[in-house]
Amino acid sequence: MVYWPGEGALKLDEFEVYVDPRAEWNQMYHEVWRIQRDFFYDPHWHGLDLTAAEKKYAPFVKAAGGRDDINHLFEEMLGEITVGHMFVGGGDFPKAPEVKGGLLGADYKIANGRYQFARIYNGENWNPDLRAPLTQPGVDVKLGDYLIEVNGVDVRPPAEVYKYFENTAGKQIKIKVSSQPDGRDVREVTVVPVADEFPLRNRAWEEDNRRKVDELSGGKLAYVHVPDTSTGGYLNFNRFYFAQIGKQGAVIDERYNHGG
Repeated sequence: MVYWPGEGALKLDEFEVYVDPRAEWNQMYHEVWRIQRDFFYDPHWHGLDLTAAEKKYAPFVKAAGGRDDINHLFEEMLGEITVGHMFVGGGDFPKAPEVKGGLLGADYKIANGRYQFARIYNGENWNPDLRAPLTQPGVDVKLGDYLIEVNGVDVRPPAEVYKYFENTAGKQIKIKVSSQPDGRDVREVTVVPVADEFPLRNRAWEEDNRRKVDELSGGKLAYVHVPDTSTGGYLNFNRFYFAQIGKQGAVIDERYNHGG
């Protein structure tokens, strides 16, 4: 609490501070270099001339149009030090209303004037993080089916297929599918789209790789993808390695490793 002598507590609820973003960014820019100068573990900064680097990137501060630009500038200039685990994040960003688009966990192709399901991702429906909308119990959608309607709206290219799923993530919706583009044997099913397909697509990519390694090695080699050196990597290693422990060797895939 803040007190004025004899006045009691000072109310801070309505305090406002004027901030000039460009002046703030300029101060931040020089503070970033000062922090590296004073606290970086190597007093020679991996051979980088810090004074010259600070001067080199300074003109870009004036050209910044927002905090995204400033963060990007910090990432680029700190990359000159060439050190791992040098991260940039945070800041004041404008917050726009978000509308979560729904995703069915599928690839589409345009055929016969319709969107056709070219691949349906299975996921692991016992795992909440890998729930696949089109392989849930009672959802009768097959590879090669055509998407006819979404919530009563006819679906046809060239309209963007994902526009029909705006604001549907996590909500029950009705879609109509058919084995024929004219919808002669149309079926209506209830599905719950997900907000993010990455887990489904990533697991499918890993399983595709595992099957390919098994095929090319004649069953002699295991395949293990290590997505990071944290929880995900630990879980994946235990999942894939010990399930294939009888193999003669293993392909350890470190692509797209996020670190940790």
